[in-house]
Amino acid sequence: MRTHYLTLFLSLILLTGCQSSFGPGAIDNTHIPYNQAIADTLNQQMLLNLVRLKYHDEAYYLKVGSVTASLKFTGSAGINTNIDLGPGRNAISPNLGFGYTDSPTISYQPLTGEDLFKSVLTNVPLGKLFVLSSTGWSVNQIFSLCVDEINGVGNALRASGLTPKLAPTYQKYERILVLLKTLQDEGNLKIGLSSKKEGAWLIKFVETSQNRTIIEKLVTLLGLPQSSRLVNINNIGYLDLDGQENNDSLTIYTRSISSMLFYLSHNVQVPKEHIEDGLVTVTKTAEGQLFDWNQTPAGKLFRVKSSSSYPDNAFLAVSYHDYWYYIEENDLQSKSTFMLLMQLFDHQSGRSKSTNPVLTIPVR
Repeated sequence: MRTHYLTLFLSLILLTGCQSSFGPGAIDNTHIPYNQAIADTLNQQMLLNLVRLKYHDEAYYLKVGSVTASLKFTGSAGINTNIDLGPGRNAISPNLGFGYTDSPTISYQPLTGEDLFKSVLTNVPLGKLFVLSSTGWSVNQIFSLCVDEINGVGNALRASGLTPKLAPTYQKYERILVLLKTLQDEGNLKIGLSSKKEGAWLIKFVETSQNRTIIEKLVTLLGLPQSSRLVNINNIGYLDLDGQENNDSLTIYTRSISSMLFYLSHNVQVPKEHIEDGLVTVTKTAEGQLFDWNQTPAGKLFRVKSSSSYPDNAFLAVSYHDYWYYIEENDLQSKSTFMLLMQLFDHQSGRSKSTNPVLTIPVR
């Protein structure tokens, strides 16, 4: 009888402990770990591609198509029939066993063909950038990374491809960014859709007695009439009915995700020996001096460091060419720029409906 009660008692304890692994408890135990693992690997993939581009190596993208986790419960019960003839000893003892296995299956989809074109090679729609600016992102951060040119003023145009040998120009564009950010910080920069022309965006410079000089400098740099305060903007230009270009408008050309990646990759710091071995392109000024990519609009917002060993202060790190490349944990500017890049990439890649082969891997 004692053996019977002992068996029942142990069974209840083990079953109670297993409740946290099944049903609602299974969500608690698996959702956050899978979420974290997927986020980490996608971030590492993006950082790895940035480093690859620095070395003129091809970037490659895998999307996580699905994750299926199967929980299997196993149990066993038996009786040990070892006979102990000693006084007061049990002749029979229980033998219980419980367990479960977690068998996830992950499906990957490579970005190729039309998916790659839509996700990575197509310029980001201008409206998407303005929506981001209305959700808390700084116009300086968005325009530094995502815009190639405004009214003929280039944002380091040579930075949109493989690392150039000659330094890009960006100084005039940077002055525009400073003025735009000043107006935004004061709440005097308004961006929104036109109520008269469907799909057209407008930018409004709200003039006050304190910022009149700032707006005058800004419209001059943008090539706008001095009276401009409400300006048409889009990424294909704005035309009057007679077909002539409207002088009171901004023509903005955006970058693709690929161009943004190239731009950011130039500020990946590589070991001295890799430079000496000719593994990367060295950019120089017109005077023959080494060019510092930290000075460009996007370079001021993002940098990747390198180390021969795994860094202790890494927010994100990947290994490549026997070195570790990483973003520092306390480099908030680089982390936020990386977040912006990931948000844009996720949105762009979400536009496509992949028909590519799916790589399915059972994880053990």
